[in-house]
Amino acid sequence: MPRQLADNTEIRNIPLPKDALIICMIGAANRDLEFFTEPDRFNIYRELNHQKVFSTHSQNLSFGYGTHTCVGASLSLIQLELVANIILDKLKNLEYEKNFVYAEHGLYTRGPKSLKLEFRAS
Repeated sequence: MPRQLADNTEIRNIPLPKDALIICMIGAANRDLEFFTEPDRFNIYRELNHQKVFSTHSQNLSFGYGTHTCVGASLSLIQLELVANIILDKLKNLEYEKNFVYAEHGLYTRGPKSLKLEFRAS
């Protein structure tokens, strides 16, 4: 996501001039230790820090931030939770495949390289 700076600014003690073109790497999103405990570890049960933001989806930058927050974020999260619960209720003894090691890849976007699971269907 390229952006052009409107003013001179500084990021981590690096001066950046007005009109400089910067690239916002979305793959680096959701890694702030002030908000995310162990951000590099996959954890679907991760607790959110509700004192820092107005809603759970605004803490996850996948849906944008502030005035740029996705209008459909709440609906998307409800749909995801409903479908995940339906699927997970049907998968008994769900666990990683034996010897599987979770690893992410990607620079611009980030996600699991693979996700090998074992389960017994109900």
